[in-house]
Amino acid sequence: MYSLQEVSDSLDGGKLSDALYKLQRFADAQGLKALADWCSRELRGYGGSSQADYEAAKGYRTSVIQWRDILGRPIVAHPQMAFVNSVPIWDGVAELEGYTQDGIAYAFPDLQSACSGRHEPPPHHPTTPTTLPSPAGPVSTATWGSARPPRTA
Repeated sequence: MYSLQEVSDSLDGGKLSDALYKLQRFADAQGLKALADWCSRELRGYGGSSQADYEAAKGYRTSVIQWRDILGRPIVAHPQMAFVNSVPIWDGVAELEGYTQDGIAYAFPDLQSACSGRHEPPPHHPTTPTTLPSPAGPVSTATWGSARPPRTA
């Protein structure tokens, strides 16, 4: 078990994933189930979470992105399509910490569904960023955490 002071120290000078792990252990030991469950979702990602959990997290788990075409050139969305310039991110915190160093590419083979407002994953399937080209043809990609164009496998 970790003390609240150890959790606080981790927040001041360490990785968020380490602090969340310690906070989860602290919450478990103190019988704070809701807090421990939230820490678990943040650490492991939101795959398999309830719709209520997705809705609660959507406000702070949304990232602004820069769309690029298959050649890595920036795409500017029309102001009426501005909602496609941000996407919810459901991955765990440790994975997100990796994106800050390496960047990420997110392939969107069906941009039409995003334009119709359905750009969130269903509750049972988290968003899975990928750098693989789509066999269906050209895809639009979004990058964040890096100024580099997306890499392809």
